[in-house]
Amino acid sequence: MAYFVILAGESSGDNIGSSIIHELKKSNPNHEFKGIAGPKMIEAGCKPWFDIKDLSVMGIVNVLKHIPRLLKIRKQVLKKILDRPPDPFYWD
Repeated sequence: MAYFVILAGESSGDNIGSSIIHELKKSNPNHEFKGIAGPKMIEAGCKPWFDIKDLSVMGIVNVLKHIPRLLKIRKQVLKKILDRPPDPFYWD
């Protein structure tokens, strides 16, 4: 069994991440997946630290307004990765 971290930032990353999870589970259904996930990755078996909706921000003013929250998420994700490093790592 391997421990994977997958970070998806939007729906196409969720699609790719769910495909990766499904394919890897074919070889070993006990693989463990955690990260920033959308509904398809969650359905495939990823335990979300955050939902991709937590990263969804549009427009320059909105981005600036949400920078503290986004940086807090980034810090928490990095801590989780450092506390328990994954075997492989994929970022989309």
